[in-house]
Amino acid sequence: MARQFPRSSPTRGKTPFILFFLKWRIGAESSPAAKLLLFTCLFVFACRSAAAPASLQEDYNQWKQALGTNVATAVSQITALPGFSVELLRSAGPDEGSWVAMAFDPQGRLVIAREDRGLLRLTLPARSDPLSRVEIINTNLLECRGLLFAYDALYVNANNSKALYRLRDTMGHDQFDEVKLLRSTPGGVGHGRNQLALGPDGMIYSIHGDDVGLPLGGVSAASPFQHYADDRLLPCEWDKHLFNASAVMPFGHLIRTDRDGKIWELVAGGLRNPFGIDFNEQGDLFTFDADMEWDVGLSWYHPTRVLHLVPGGDYGWRRGTGVLPDWFPDTLPSVVDVGLASPTAIKFGTKGKFPRRWRDALFILDWSYGKIYAVHLQPRGLSYSGRSEIFLKGRPLNVTGLDFGPDGAMYIITGGRRTQSGLYRVSWRGAGGNESATLPGGSALAVKREYARNIWEEINDTDPWARHAARVTLEKQPVSAWSGRALSENRPTAALTALLALSRVAPASLQTNIAGRIEDFFRSPLSADQQVIALRSLSVCFIRMGRPQPALAARCRDFFEPRYPAMDARVNQLLCELLVYLGSTHAIGKTLALLPKAATQEEKAHYLFVLSRATHGWTLAERRNYFEWLERARQQFQGANMLPTALNYMRADAEKSLTSDERLALADILAVLAKPPGATAAPLPRRAQVKEWSMIDLADLQAKSTNVARGQKVFTDAGCAQCHRVRNGGGVIGPDLTGVGRRFDRRALLESIIEPSKVIADIYRNVSITTRSGAMIDGRILSEDSKALVVSINPVDPDQRTRVLKDEVVAQRASDTSPMPAGLLDTLQREEILDLLAWLELSGEP
Repeated sequence: MARQFPRSSPTRGKTPFILFFLKWRIGAESSPAAKLLLFTCLFVFACRSAAAPASLQEDYNQWKQALGTNVATAVSQITALPGFSVELLRSAGPDEGSWVAMAFDPQGRLVIAREDRGLLRLTLPARSDPLSRVEIINTNLLECRGLLFAYDALYVNANNSKALYRLRDTMGHDQFDEVKLLRSTPGGVGHGRNQLALGPDGMIYSIHGDDVGLPLGGVSAASPFQHYADDRLLPCEWDKHLFNASAVMPFGHLIRTDRDGKIWELVAGGLRNPFGIDFNEQGDLFTFDADMEWDVGLSWYHPTRVLHLVPGGDYGWRRGTGVLPDWFPDTLPSVVDVGLASPTAIKFGTKGKFPRRWRDALFILDWSYGKIYAVHLQPRGLSYSGRSEIFLKGRPLNVTGLDFGPDGAMYIITGGRRTQSGLYRVSWRGAGGNESATLPGGSALAVKREYARNIWEEINDTDPWARHAARVTLEKQPVSAWSGRALSENRPTAALTALLALSRVAPASLQTNIAGRIEDFFRSPLSADQQVIALRSLSVCFIRMGRPQPALAARCRDFFEPRYPAMDARVNQLLCELLVYLGSTHAIGKTLALLPKAATQEEKAHYLFVLSRATHGWTLAERRNYFEWLERARQQFQGANMLPTALNYMRADAEKSLTSDERLALADILAVLAKPPGATAAPLPRRAQVKEWSMIDLADLQAKSTNVARGQKVFTDAGCAQCHRVRNGGGVIGPDLTGVGRRFDRRALLESIIEPSKVIADIYRNVSITTRSGAMIDGRILSEDSKALVVSINPVDPDQRTRVLKDEVVAQRASDTSPMPAGLLDTLQREEILDLLAWLELSGEP
């Protein structure tokens, strides 16, 4: 049985301090009787500590602990919610590979896909008995990430075979003697061909990551997802140097086909790397899409998120800086944002013998952090809202597959990246659990609502999902049949949504008419949401119909300049981009004035990015202000490894338009920006700033800690554990701090935290490299030979690295700034800092 979340106790969190105190007293005590009593207490506390559940810290690389172990993670390392138990049924044998997908067949046997090639079939006997039979049922298909039993067949998404297959037993011998290729899909295999699901319409749905191209032979002209494009007003030249730069629209996408693989339709797109899909009882489809974790802290970052997939849905993923915000009227938002995670399989609990709350839940798997979340959904308009909670967690627990068995238990497998695999059963042991599982409401949007209402009523709906469905339907009809009404409609929401549709599909001859109507609506009061639709419509009009003629561009610029800035942050971001695109000279000063007022780091990053594209109209003071903001961002912004690189590219773009006089006048700040920045810490738990601590503020180093155990939590909350290892936990980027208290006194420890750049060891110094192609690479040189440098490009994950040919390097500068960020203590109280120091001093002791 898995350990359940422990209840609070008077000694919880204090045990390390109590153990240390007792050991100290035993050594100091001279009385034998007292020594015996203290030793007895020590033994009791030590036993309680050993029996208590260990703290499971967040660790992106926890999966590596499952490499070469020869046995799956013990259930003692797994926590489940109260009432649930976890059993380890089987550890994969040496010849059974690493497991990446699973599904129960109609006979209740479990089919498991091996990471390299082939399929296994496991027969599950009575509870608590060993597995009676393991068979190899396929050896040819490569990395089968998607398995679906339907229509007396097994459908297989074979990622490394780059195709969807149908397997059938035509001889009645209980073996798949027929393996038929239904359709091949070009492209890569990293973000590849993933899970399958059978829809309520009888179609087979297949989810693909952004490495995969559309099926060979194309898709139906009647596909729900049409008229897609990158649709960014200010395309970015350096996107070509970023990760997955070769990916193109529709990027990650949803395909559906019939049982024989004859009809192929593109249903939705604009996804990054969605792995799992499943339908709820109302017929609505969901997926769990991956973030681009390198982009954390930047304006174009999308978190890992649960998405409701609907016909024609665009979910905004683009390459590099081109990601569309989910608040655009032509993209669809998430149901739940999860944060940092690595999505794998998902499944609704409908078939589980769980209490209703859990049978209604969507279970989603996080491979990197070893978690299963339960997502609880509530109908909201034609879609849903929701919240997530951790259902199960382990370390390591690199979960890849999930299904419900004939007994109503949840079965999960672990594996991937050649790690040790295991099969687990999660059962409900509490009271109840047989209530019927029905979710009130629900729209069945995936199949039933596409043409349900009058378009011109639905396009005026307050629900954006209803407007989206109406717009998608409108765009499928001949433009001549509805363009007149779109240009004459007087209800603002309906008109502006129709103008967005017109901007996407109409001929360029209507550009002036569309722009004029948008200006007409802006002359009367509009809500912030209506302004967003209007401005996005105008942007799409210019993107798809071409840059406006000078007279129209000047008219639009003069019209919108007085309306910038507005009261809404979304409106300001759209106006900023539009006015820079139109060559406004007034937008520069107004945007610089907005920077200190911006509520979020992401909003600031957006303004900095857009201003880097402004090529004229700057004053010298504005130039200096902008570059000073870039330096401030390098020092203060928190994010992942793309953040400093993106700021470097922005600086390079802004420098391109400098005159020689401006460059000379700004030589001091440009020299500062030319130096490589320190590594930027990944986001930490949000805490208010307490004080910019200095060595003088903490001169009284003799003060004693009152809570050493809290010091360990502070070590994690302050970000230390991301880079530094202590005993068996933490990162490996910076020096191992085990026993650091024996090597340095308290003053040296504190100084290295408060003033990290005072002394930098060469092996931890960052460099900035510029190549002939214009690519900029920031990181730490791990190794080099006569031909190339190997650079670690992610301070949080040293395994993310790139190889740079020395012949391609045109500039290389070493940083004077430590990879360890300054200000790590500024959100801590004085007592917490003392607790942290005390814990570091004791951390290496047995």
